Amino acid sequence: MKPTAVELSETLTRGIERLDVLEERLGVSIENLYVKIPPDYSYLRIMGELHSATGTTLSEWTKVVAVVYDSEGRVIATNENFFFEDKFFGFDVIDIGMRGDDIALRAHKIRVFPKTG
Repeated sequence: MKPTAVELSETLTRGIERLDVLEERLGVSIENLYVKIPPDYSYLRIMGELHSATGTTLSEWTKVVAVVYDSEGRVIATNENFFFEDKFFGFDVIDIGMRGDDIALRAHKIRVFPKTG
């Protein structure tokens, strides 16, 4: 029996992996992450917040990357959200969507990390 969309959202949210060492290196923190899944399991939406760890600015443009893995550890989807230093004021909302055939049911692990240049 497959889990409900809400159950799957909670399970995937609890299992999100962040790369703290990259967040620290780039002077940001990724917080309040949540995975939203619709009743038809057709997409994943990863939401959260990007905060500056050094005040209200970013030192350079930053992107937050989300990678979805299946139960075999294979990458089945990726997407990213861009943040530009001239439009950033302390924190902003992360909103990364991914579509695919039953992607939510195939997802086993999600990794979220910041990246520049």
